[in-house]
Amino acid sequence: LTSVDWSGDLAIDSSGHLLVSGLLSGQGTAQLTADGNVTFTAAGSLIASGGSVDVTLLSGGAIGLADGSLIDAGAGTIGLTATGHI
Repeated sequence: LTSVDWSGDLAIDSSGHLLVSGLLSGQGTAQLTADGNVTFTAAGSLIASGGSVDVTLLSGGAIGLADGSLIDAGAGTIGLTATGHI
């Protein structure tokens, strides 16, 4: 994912790996699900754009956040679940 701007519900489901390499910005809920790994590059971020976001990352593998990546839910919640390492 290189760029997403949303309001309401954002649901991304991948049968493989999921790579976030740009800005995901919005408000509401964001659920990113992958059967494989969920990886944020150094330029990857998920940010609440006014208000809050309830963030859920679900991975059948690992969840990786490169140095410089960011998840900012504002006043919302962040949940990370993986069968591998986080």
